[in-house]
Amino acid sequence: MRILRVLILSAFVAGAGCPAAANPQEASAGVPEAVRLFDEGTALIEAGRYTQAIAAFESALTAGFENPALHYNLGVAHYRLDQLGEAVASFERARRLTPDDRMVLHNLSIAQARTRDQFSRLPDSFGQSVWRVLDRHLGAGLLFGLGLLAYLVWCGLMAVGARRSMDSQWIRRGLWTSALVGLVGIGLGLGVSKNPPDPPAAVVGAAETPLFASPAATDSPELEIHEGLLVTVTGTAADWTGVTLPNGVTGWVRTEDLIRI
Repeated sequence: MRILRVLILSAFVAGAGCPAAANPQEASAGVPEAVRLFDEGTALIEAGRYTQAIAAFESALTAGFENPALHYNLGVAHYRLDQLGEAVASFERARRLTPDDRMVLHNLSIAQARTRDQFSRLPDSFGQSVWRVLDRHLGAGLLFGLGLLAYLVWCGLMAVGARRSMDSQWIRRGLWTSALVGLVGIGLGLGVSKNPPDPPAAVVGAAETPLFASPAATDSPELEIHEGLLVTVTGTAADWTGVTLPNGVTGWVRTEDLIRI
């Protein structure tokens, strides 16, 4: 059974998303139900029936069909209904699945430009930049693999050295080199795995919600944050979620007011 991939080429015209026509061939009886729901949702967007389109896309997600195009089109439908928080959350999910897609990045930036909170974003530290580059171009799995391969080479050289003389210059160099590569590879793999490029995040879904210094509403809020703001999640406590704003300010908000990514 062949699942055809749907390419959704869309653009914002006068501030609104507009997906291209769905491929009618994908609505055939041989296509899984989840993909049929995806096609149905795309057609509903084109017909201007955004609420029904959202229901179709969410049913497709429930059925196990998840890809960048689905989250992208879901964001378009929410955006057309002025549901800014849900729109930003859907576009951000699409971005995490396809970080280099210019259309997704463009539409995410347009949706975020409509949010009330326009905080300056703290630049990444040198360490964060290094981990991001390593994860993007190599990944933790490849680094672990290189480290393991170097370890196996080291074991092989030790076995050879046990049979022959360790005085051999090429064996000594091989042992040092493989040990160094193994340690570096495994160390970098651990570092990348512990420093993901996209940390846990959430989007403010409520029109407005207070940010408190502690997970309780006993003190006055530090400030009010508004729908569509993308924040980093730092922890949870009962009905509260710890967050870091783009400008580095930290605090706690009610979990019910957030949309987790």
